[in-house]
Amino acid sequence: MTAHRTYNIPIDTLRYIVMLDNGINFKRIAIEVGKTRQAVSQAVATAEKRTGLKILSSKSSGAVLTEQGERMATFARKVVAQYDYTAAFVSVLQKEAGND
Repeated sequence: MTAHRTYNIPIDTLRYIVMLDNGINFKRIAIEVGKTRQAVSQAVATAEKRTGLKILSSKSSGAVLTEQGERMATFARKVVAQYDYTAAFVSVLQKEAGND
């Protein structure tokens, strides 16, 4: 087994993995996040390469999460939710401080 260095997966990539787990395809993800389909696909491919994990599998119907990808999505869902909650909280603090 090849040892991989720690790789901090960007929050956007974790968000894409969660969206894929929700059954949303790359094209729709790209539209929803304002990126190209290629950019979204490349972000997940980079995560696969840097972690050494097989996150996606190609099927005739399109890309689907592998078992590892599904397991990652379970944790990514929690991380993304906490990130969004924190961002919302920071926004409230900024408004309270008059920094909006």
